[in-house]
Amino acid sequence: MVSANESEAEHSTGKFLGFDHIRFWVGNAKQAAFWYCTNFGFEPFAYKGLETGSRLIASHAIRQNKIIFVFESALLPGNEEIGAHLVRHGDGVKDVALEVDNIDAIVENAKKNGAKVLKEITEESDEHGSVKSAILQTGFGAGNFKALFESLELEQNERGNLFYKDVVQGGVRLRP
Repeated sequence: MVSANESEAEHSTGKFLGFDHIRFWVGNAKQAAFWYCTNFGFEPFAYKGLETGSRLIASHAIRQNKIIFVFESALLPGNEEIGAHLVRHGDGVKDVALEVDNIDAIVENAKKNGAKVLKEITEESDEHGSVKSAILQTGFGAGNFKALFESLELEQNERGNLFYKDVVQGGVRLRP
């Protein structure tokens, strides 16, 4: 049983409710969404683009049960933010959206604990409702990433299964 004080403390710092969606920046949002629908059984359920009044970005949202992916691409070649991102990183995950019960408390608590806020809380509204969002930088930096891959590589080497040349060498006929 949760006491009143514990409940107030939990609400004052906010609570993570789950993952909302994963947003990808890609060169062709329609094609990426179609590929996931065709190959993994996702279904389209929302769209934003020229037909809906968006002049800068096309977004195709797809879902499978509770999993939601949103693919976004620039409608104009001069979109510097998305264009520069794609040149540097290629198609990939731009952000992971989390559902929380109190975004104000979550962001404030994150700041107190040293998180870097890349975009303060904003609110967008239309005839269907409103959404509050903020962007926080993750703590998964290059150092952690490299360490993770080194540990997996060491584990793979200990098993001794495949070598690089076994996987990438082409045009070699194998004996039956």
